[in-house]
Amino acid sequence: MDSTFVTPDAHHTDRQCAEFSAIFLRNRQWTGPAVRHILVRRAALDVALLPATGLLKGCEMFKLNYLCHIVPAQARLTRSACAMPAKRPRSIASWLRAATGAFVAGCMAVAAAASNIVVTGIQVDGKSDVSSVDAALRAKGNASPVQRSLARGSELEFESELIVPARTVITLKSSNGNTITLQPGSRFVVRLVSDEGESYSIEEGSVSLDVVKALNFFNVNYRRFLAFVRGTRFSVEVEPDKEIRFSVTEGTVEVQREVKVLIREPGAEDRTAEVVTSETLDTNTKRSVTYQLNYDDYLKTFDTLKGAEEYFQKQLEESEASRNDERIAASLANLINVMRKVDKPRIALTLSQRASTLRGLSNAKRFKFLLATGATHAELGEIRQALALFGESLDLARRSGIESAVCQSCALGNLAQAYARLGESAKALQMLEDARATAVRESHPDSKASLANTIHNMGVAYLNEGNPVKARSLLEESLAMRVKLYPNRAHPDTAWSYMTLGTVLSLLGDFPTASEHFARARAMQAELYPSEANRAVALTLYQVARHNLRQGRMEDAMQAIKKSVMLYEEAQIADSESVIRAYLFQGEMLARLGNCQAALKSFESAETTYRQRPPAGGSAEEFLIHQAFGTCHDKLGHENLAISAFSKAISSAESHYGSGIGSRVNISHARLATIFEKRGELESARFHLERIIATLANSSDRASATFATASLASLARISMSAGDARAAIAYLERAVAKASQMADLTSQLLIAEAQDRLTEAWTMLGDAEKAAKYSDDAKRTRAAISARSSSNATATPAGSGSSAK
Repeated sequence: MDSTFVTPDAHHTDRQCAEFSAIFLRNRQWTGPAVRHILVRRAALDVALLPATGLLKGCEMFKLNYLCHIVPAQARLTRSACAMPAKRPRSIASWLRAATGAFVAGCMAVAAAASNIVVTGIQVDGKSDVSSVDAALRAKGNASPVQRSLARGSELEFESELIVPARTVITLKSSNGNTITLQPGSRFVVRLVSDEGESYSIEEGSVSLDVVKALNFFNVNYRRFLAFVRGTRFSVEVEPDKEIRFSVTEGTVEVQREVKVLIREPGAEDRTAEVVTSETLDTNTKRSVTYQLNYDDYLKTFDTLKGAEEYFQKQLEESEASRNDERIAASLANLINVMRKVDKPRIALTLSQRASTLRGLSNAKRFKFLLATGATHAELGEIRQALALFGESLDLARRSGIESAVCQSCALGNLAQAYARLGESAKALQMLEDARATAVRESHPDSKASLANTIHNMGVAYLNEGNPVKARSLLEESLAMRVKLYPNRAHPDTAWSYMTLGTVLSLLGDFPTASEHFARARAMQAELYPSEANRAVALTLYQVARHNLRQGRMEDAMQAIKKSVMLYEEAQIADSESVIRAYLFQGEMLARLGNCQAALKSFESAETTYRQRPPAGGSAEEFLIHQAFGTCHDKLGHENLAISAFSKAISSAESHYGSGIGSRVNISHARLATIFEKRGELESARFHLERIIATLANSSDRASATFATASLASLARISMSAGDARAAIAYLERAVAKASQMADLTSQLLIAEAQDRLTEAWTMLGDAEKAAKYSDDAKRTRAAISARSSSNATATPAGSGSSAK
């Protein structure tokens, strides 16, 4: 470490900062911004140690910083942080507070002097002697711009957006000496100006740039386009949603853009991978380039997975020959994305490890590699590893400010999905809430799409939590945003929103509106995926099948699920979880129609898929498969096979869900209890019914209360069969109490039945008085049921589309 020069930056570890500062103390050779930065970092670290000794060490770092040619005004501030008081302070705490305040002021002064961008010229109607002009400025975190006076010498804040008035030209100059000229109507965002480099965004209009000092980076971006500069004169013109034009008048500009490649292998689902391609502009070969916006830009179409892999492998080899880390990183990123799409995640992980060894990568690229690596681990079911990488990417985004809100929202969204996969729904929702709050504050154009995605994912999270009403509100909000983002055209995200919202509306009983949403999703998908060989199409048909079943339209449900399964099979869709669930639902429909042998074959296909391609994240599908087999064998009278399948389902669920198992396995417990009761194995039946009661102990929803009441009634019946009338009475009284918590017709029917059983039990015990009491109670309950039924029959029915149905 001592003999090797390493340029310190904001992302070195605390230990590295300590080592760098030690090298400086020995060599006394470094000067300039790097030294200022590393010593301020070291001072901050020292202050964080023991209150007195740590601050003294921090002060020493500031004194050294002062010796390294800090501006006099900054020197005074840092020296004031280091100076011991002339008089003994009343307490060490008061001295620490005062010194720490000066310490922070010194840090702020260093940062402020190191980087800024100011207005150096204003022209209005061609007149250049204008001293100020009213312009719209939107500060970071504000939703709308505010009119304010902009004068020569005014400094623009980072992450602020300047909207240039009509007939006005504004010239800016950075602390690095670079000049930017904004034409009338331009919308320009200052992302970052530092002694390391500069980054800007252009939202609209024409901007000319004269870059005399690019330092480590000088980037100008618009959505999926990014211009890299190393010293040049160039311009960027943006007509939102139409076209973008880059032109160079001196030097060289590299324009990068995110595009897609399409992989169309015969008999398989069309797959798309996002990659980055670049084009170099200079005065000798190509001076300008124009790209059309508002449509999916495809770089190339491949006929086979192997062809795509070989193409990007060759691209990587060419980049490695150039020995340019940025080019190598871009090629690695492209190949990683393709490897994930062609189902080779382990190779993608190996490539990610190679990427992590590259030096001089921008934080933006490091962020993307962390996200891609985390996503690959998640695809492999290695959720804990994915969580660590997503957390690291979030930390990097927060520390470095790279497209801050967009990147942070993306990292938070990935964290939310990982927590959801682990069953930690509360953490998942908190991550999504944080992602939403972050995206709302951001002006970056991609933040609108990011916000729509976050709100959509929040809706899905609430749906999975059993709150379809909250889910509906969020999904409607997300759909409205996507319709506005992608107007008058079919877009995959919009189609997905229609499908997801249709699913929720169907669950809520609003069948007509749900049907409309499914129809819109299918219409968009017909335009987007003419061959229908796509996961989104197959999944929509699966949800349509469930929607039809809820309405009792068995034949329509059967047709939809058959087509869904056919698409999954023909297109060889890689999403094994969705494939398994489609097979299971098809088997369920066949069993409902009495064709249990065909149902078993569908369940076997689900099991084969699970064995060949186990879904990432565990054995949830394995539990569903065993439960489906158990149900079918039970219908066919195969008691031993049913007992084996239900037992495997319970074991699998306990292994996957652990303490969060909840009521997921109650069907298996209930079916086992019925089988054992029929076989006369009453203790085994009692065991499974008690397990149901235990899992529902803390549940308060109507379905759980109904299930618990029925289970208590079954326990009473078993007790009566065993001749234990008092135990039966205890169970029945609990059943009445549980059913009384509900105020619907079903609960009254359950209460009446329990009261009949109580009459029998007290009769068995010879207590005629109590038997008569419960007999009278049962009569009154049934009279109330009859009155309620008559009232419902004569009432005017609500509209069939009511969501309260």
